[in-house]
Amino acid sequence: MDRLSIIYGTINTVFSSNELAAVQQDVLTIPRTSTEHALAIRRHGAEQIRYFRRIYTSLSAERDAQHRLRTFCRLLLAYSLTQPLRSFERGSKDLQSLLAASEDPESRQVIITYALNKLKKAKDSNQCQDIILELVKSDIDAALDVLLSSNLDCGSHEVRAKLHEPGYKVVQLLASATGFYNLTRGLVINRSIFTTSNGLIGYAHGQVYVGDAIVKFQGATSPHLLHACESNTYRILSLAVVKADCDTSMLVEGQDWAQLVLI
Repeated sequence: MDRLSIIYGTINTVFSSNELAAVQQDVLTIPRTSTEHALAIRRHGAEQIRYFRRIYTSLSAERDAQHRLRTFCRLLLAYSLTQPLRSFERGSKDLQSLLAASEDPESRQVIITYALNKLKKAKDSNQCQDIILELVKSDIDAALDVLLSSNLDCGSHEVRAKLHEPGYKVVQLLASATGFYNLTRGLVINRSIFTTSNGLIGYAHGQVYVGDAIVKFQGATSPHLLHACESNTYRILSLAVVKADCDTSMLVEGQDWAQLVLI
């Protein structure tokens, strides 16, 4: 089958969520009332934080970091369309700042202390077993997920700090980062986030590979993800959601519609 198409870009980076998917399988299969299930949840949360950390670190290192991070935020907003853009951008920025702050030894200890206190107040006694407390003590990403997760029932638990106390910066960042984190953490379930060589950031269902193409079929309302096969043929993988620093039409300005062979 032939389709007239315009190629938006070729994928050059894929943020793998394989580790996250593996731990998620444990969450789904281990009995919910067990300590092992509570541990799987905490491990899953740590991998979720690491996933965000990898993306923010990669985009921050790019030449146009500020624009790239703003574009990433717009991509996440496409997953949560009802959110006000300004507060969503602040949440994204504060999550990024919180991840950076966690690398400072003093802030790191504050985060771990707050997370342990929250777990000890959890109504599910499995959440405060020694094996989980030890994980949180040793893994800053597990500790961050404890603080940011809204699905951990801890009654009226709050974290507070006065202006000149070591935890003040952490507490301030948590205020907006928590809402943002819980709105977007489900994005990577059965999806892959990617970037292209010409500035797109996007996500698509299923597995994505470097070298896959993002195309717009004539008459289609959304772009598609294609995998290149032998003899200049392509296989449709899924729909894709993409954002760019500019209007996507500018990325293909001057291109002619091309005939792609689909199998």
